[in-house]
Amino acid sequence: MDEADSWELYLALGLPKDATSDQIKESYYRLSRLFHPDRHTADQKAAAEEKFQIIQHAYEVLSDPSKKEIYDNFGEQGLKTDWNVGFPGKSAEELKNKIREQIQERDIHEIDSLVQSRSETTIVVNMTPLFARNIRVQNALGLGAGTRMLTPYERFSLIQWVSFQIKSSFSIPTSFSNDLKKPSFNSFSSGSFDDEFSAPSDEDEGNHKTSSRLSIVTEASMRQNSKLQPSIFAVYHSQPSPNLSSEIGFSLLRPGLITVKSVYAINNQTFIVPLIQISGLKRPPQATVVIGRQITRFGTLTARWKTGVWSLGSWGIASPRGANSSFSLTWQQMKAIPNSLVPQLSWNAEVTAGLMYSGIAYNYNLKNATEDSPYQIKLGTSMSTVGGLQVSGDTSRKVGRYSTFGVNISVGVPTGSITFSLNWSRLGQKISLPIMWCSVFDRSAVFWGLVFPITSILGVEQFFLRPRRLSNQKRLRLLRLQKLKDSQERKKVSAIRAVKLMKEIVEKKQKLEMEKGGLVIEYAEYRVVNCGANEPDLKQDVTISIAALVENSRLAIPSSVSKSSIIGIYPLFSDNEKELEIVYTFHQQRHRVVLRDKQGVFLPSREHKILS
Repeated sequence: MDEADSWELYLALGLPKDATSDQIKESYYRLSRLFHPDRHTADQKAAAEEKFQIIQHAYEVLSDPSKKEIYDNFGEQGLKTDWNVGFPGKSAEELKNKIREQIQERDIHEIDSLVQSRSETTIVVNMTPLFARNIRVQNALGLGAGTRMLTPYERFSLIQWVSFQIKSSFSIPTSFSNDLKKPSFNSFSSGSFDDEFSAPSDEDEGNHKTSSRLSIVTEASMRQNSKLQPSIFAVYHSQPSPNLSSEIGFSLLRPGLITVKSVYAINNQTFIVPLIQISGLKRPPQATVVIGRQITRFGTLTARWKTGVWSLGSWGIASPRGANSSFSLTWQQMKAIPNSLVPQLSWNAEVTAGLMYSGIAYNYNLKNATEDSPYQIKLGTSMSTVGGLQVSGDTSRKVGRYSTFGVNISVGVPTGSITFSLNWSRLGQKISLPIMWCSVFDRSAVFWGLVFPITSILGVEQFFLRPRRLSNQKRLRLLRLQKLKDSQERKKVSAIRAVKLMKEIVEKKQKLEMEKGGLVIEYAEYRVVNCGANEPDLKQDVTISIAALVENSRLAIPSSVSKSSIIGIYPLFSDNEKELEIVYTFHQQRHRVVLRDKQGVFLPSREHKILS
């Protein structure tokens, strides 16, 4: 729904969208007296009748709580819909709840069609043979082995896939709540559970969210020269209270696996996440505990402890030691983004100590995607007992309204090994193609794996994508300006007509105010700040429109709404700041005030008095 659709009726009464019922009633009574057809001459009666009907319709909708609720959410089109909520005996609050439920159901259906079904496909490819120089071959006479150069065709024929993994999931809502937060969606998998943890978020608080749901997660993975390993998980998510959410997952195929996880927010700064994984009765369960606390405004410290595979006496002593105990500390630093209420990641650092793996890692968010530059760039480095020193770079950009394409490059130091990954995602679907490029330093591999793709991306961005993006932005801006100009012309004609209708009645009211020494508007001008005398289109005389607001020697203009929403004032065609100047007399003393476009005021005020 266009936002303007749920705004026009408020503009008809000259009110902000958060106007109270008393303000709606007061504005209606004042405007109905101004534009009542019986108070105008015969040549103005038709125009007054049209304006009066608009005001009458606006008041009928906005003064009715149920109609107002529908209009605020669906606009005029919603008023034409039979909502089936007019049951006798229903209170205004019950009607609001009924409408809210219908709105929430509609939103859930829209979200379900977009993100409830998710899938992820990963295919690992080994392309290191592309840069193999020689190959060892057996002598045909059986006199030993020699080497020879590989042909390009032979190199390409040696490229092969290493492994693939396909994972998909979908959710079925089982119950809803208007008060609970939405539990974060983290699918269980048969692999690592490190990504199952996330801090509780308050951004969805107060919205209608699923308080419990059932998720089905299927996964199939296979390595070269090995059997396919399928798995199916059923995961039940519930949120019994705003501070607590829990999940329990069951493996429906052998080997049996049960996973239990909870997220508990102790307060607004501290959370704890315990996770237990049970894989049969022959070994003790594995556990992971995460404790996090917000230390600074944008900084959070997280501690994670994993038991790994362990034994208690003879219980579990025969189990393979695939994942041993570890402890890690992570600091996550966010940063504020202009014109955004949600902070974004700036950098994070992690230190891990364990029996099988120990290391440090640091990631820095170099650039966030913006409207002018849709690229997001991240840099990272890590050093561990398993992979040595690794340096990585990741860049991604939107290639459509819902699609994102990204490239990740990782370089091993000092071996010079290169691995890069191509990633594509659209809504809940994701495809990853990790490519093993070279295992040792090779100039050809570095050129084709680093220099060529980076320069190609920069060249395409600089000489093709960026000019095209700027051209589209310019074209869209011109279209918006033309649309605004057409709308401004229509509103200008309507405002001039309204001033003509009000002028005679307002002048009579001002004459009465003058006779009793009340509030008299001498002059009012709505203009662009610092506009020159040779720019008549950037200012307008609004004396009649402001004087029409005077009631019983008082004038009130609400805040947070543009002055162009006042009856008889049309928008000025400019992106610059606007202001309203009012010169008035009260008790035969002159006053003057200059207001910003969305600044409220109550007249008269001693602060506005002009000192002689």
